[in-house]
Amino acid sequence: MALCQVIRRKHRKLCAGDLRDDIQILDRSIAPPEGGSADYTIDINDTTAPFIGASISTPAGKKMFDGTGTEYDITHIFGVYYEPEYTSENYVLFESRLFRILFAEDL
Repeated sequence: MALCQVIRRKHRKLCAGDLRDDIQILDRSIAPPEGGSADYTIDINDTTAPFIGASISTPAGKKMFDGTGTEYDITHIFGVYYEPEYTSENYVLFESRLFRILFAEDL
């Protein structure tokens, strides 16, 4: 018989009624630089992606380090139903602003 382990978290689980805001999860591609420039450009491919319900919170003073040791300020936390295709390679479009996905976690 398998044993269940309780995962302790500060906050309650995400409920369907919490998904009040509409966001889009957009794919991106990185285009090679043109004309000898060293800067790669990020192209947002699909701005016609469907809107999905999300819970949005704005934490105070949180930071995250990515795999390269770069520090990022976390400005918004988006809670959505987990889909395996949502990764840090996507962007979130919310109220005409793009947000990078720093990590995706299936809770």
